[in-house]
Amino acid sequence: MNITLHFAAEFETCYLANGLFAESAEKISYPKDEAMYITVLPLSAIHLPYTVKLIGGFAVTNKNLCKTFVLPRGNYVVKLLPRFNYVYSPNNDVGHSIETNLVSRFFAFVKSKDWNNARQMMTQDLGSSLTDDSLMNFFEEYTEIVENKYLPGENNVHFLADENSNCTPYKFSLENGLIDNIQEVDV
Repeated sequence: MNITLHFAAEFETCYLANGLFAESAEKISYPKDEAMYITVLPLSAIHLPYTVKLIGGFAVTNKNLCKTFVLPRGNYVVKLLPRFNYVYSPNNDVGHSIETNLVSRFFAFVKSKDWNNARQMMTQDLGSSLTDDSLMNFFEEYTEIVENKYLPGENNVHFLADENSNCTPYKFSLENGLIDNIQEVDV
């Protein structure tokens, strides 16, 4: 049985997939039980290259440098993390990204119990219908969020991942740039 691996990195990079050069590794179909070796070749000198061995979509080496999310229909997102060396430079920019996606920022605010900022990202109707406890309970089992850039379907779908990396798709309906509704959907 083949699975589809989608690779994502928050830094500019190219890859070696089982030794073959790829400028992007957005989507690779591969037998689930065979090993896949992905070498990350960052395009910034501040990041170091590394290789991850994957079996069944999950890392068996360098586990701390990637995170796998299980999507529906045999799709896996492998998020590759930056590997840093000690760099002495007058420029303090080390390439950390600030989440710009509205829904991802909202999720981060809820998980950190920053209710004021979370509520500023919801419409008045949604915000007034939810208590802080109901928000916390709704998102409690989820540890991470992944924007759906991988499977076709509706706009504003994000996958909420539990501690076992199993993802559930939710549509975050927007009204005037604010979250107006959250509902589980099929993709």
